[in-house]
Amino acid sequence: MSLDFFEQDDMDMTYDAYVVSTEEFSAEIPDVKMTDIGYVKNVLKPRLEGQHPYFRLYLEIRDREPGVVILHGIRTNLESSRRVIIVLTENFLKVMSLCHSFSLCTFLK
Repeated sequence: MSLDFFEQDDMDMTYDAYVVSTEEFSAEIPDVKMTDIGYVKNVLKPRLEGQHPYFRLYLEIRDREPGVVILHGIRTNLESSRRVIIVLTENFLKVMSLCHSFSLCTFLK
């Protein structure tokens, strides 16, 4: 894939994609399996950031700024991303607190 995939206006964005998944929230809910974070860390991140062409992903678990209000951080980083990747799994659907991220993604993109 070449950089032609992105529009010229997108070239000044901080991230190539904002990844929405159940990364942080899985541990808080007993009946949610801890598989989504494993997929993001062990499959998605290495394939997109570790192979040519190299993509810069926004990963909540790695890139979230401490002390920043969560919704403000989500909005700011969504606006700084060219695309949104939603890891849509059963876990994602179980975690209602992610509705904020999903709503912002659909509204902003």
